[in-house]
Amino acid sequence: MAGNKNDKRHHWERDLTQLLRVHNAAALAHGMTVRHTTQEACARALRRVLTLLNAAGFNVGPAGLGQRHIEFLVLYWAADPRAHEIVQKHGRRLAPLTGPLSEDYIQYQLSMLRRLAHWTKKDGLVMPLHRYIKNLRLGERIVGSASRTECLDTVVDQQAAIDKVTRANRLVGLQLEIMLAFRMTRRQAVGFSPTLAEIPPHALPAGTEPGTCVALVRPRRGSDEMTVWYVPLQTAEQRALFARAKEAAPYPGQAIKRPNETVEQAIVRFSNVVLRRCGVSVDALMGEAGRSTNRLSTLRLFRQVRVAVKAGQASSGISVEIVDAIYLEIARRLGNLP
Repeated sequence: MAGNKNDKRHHWERDLTQLLRVHNAAALAHGMTVRHTTQEACARALRRVLTLLNAAGFNVGPAGLGQRHIEFLVLYWAADPRAHEIVQKHGRRLAPLTGPLSEDYIQYQLSMLRRLAHWTKKDGLVMPLHRYIKNLRLGERIVGSASRTECLDTVVDQQAAIDKVTRANRLVGLQLEIMLAFRMTRRQAVGFSPTLAEIPPHALPAGTEPGTCVALVRPRRGSDEMTVWYVPLQTAEQRALFARAKEAAPYPGQAIKRPNETVEQAIVRFSNVVLRRCGVSVDALMGEAGRSTNRLSTLRLFRQVRVAVKAGQASSGISVEIVDAIYLEIARRLGNLP
């Protein structure tokens, strides 16, 4: 019997992998291709949803999704008791949630499901959230205006997760906090260098005080171009977080990870501590952080900055030399240098 279950799991995983391979990187309507990080987030979300449905006893693949599956998912995410009743009818043991997830998280999951429905030629399958909520017993707890209480609940959940991870591993806790604050991927968070993110005065727009924003730099794959954006530090808490990052990695180019650790090793350790040891879902936290009051607004000043780099240098990380060249180029574009 166990073999049959494994066969079904492999079947839907194979089908989903094929759909992702064909559709996930497809161009959007306005002609831009889907970013790699967005593709990864979509793949994780869809695998998580199908794993949940099959754990609940539906035995369904991506092409077999129907209205009852979407309704169950919303019931489950809203912690509606009827979700647990459905699981029991299927003879499965799936622990119910202790409380409803945030509206932002559920909206994000539904948007990923709409993408999947489009790929399987089922446009219109996933309805707006309010169409499901009116049938929920706990709907008033997750839907409504962005009240102060709702925002505080989201922040408390994030802080509880950060505190739990920090108790397990101080450095990984800092990586998680930086990841949430700056909307980074795991790779960007563990490789984050606060000294490189400090913007020199000559690369600041006119009227911008030093220390009021930081720069985030990411290589563009397959080229010597960089994506650069400036992030304002708007509160004392945000400035304190960046100061703690500098204390953890004070040397030029140093990242907030163990000194002799590669980025790949740091990612593995991050996942081991956050997910396996602490049971914290980064995807859920990132979904909650997406529209909360804790999110930093970004000033995307420089989408593409071309700098001279050696072959393979950009893909292996952002060096002090690369960042110095970027800041000089930005200063020239701002007119701060002759």
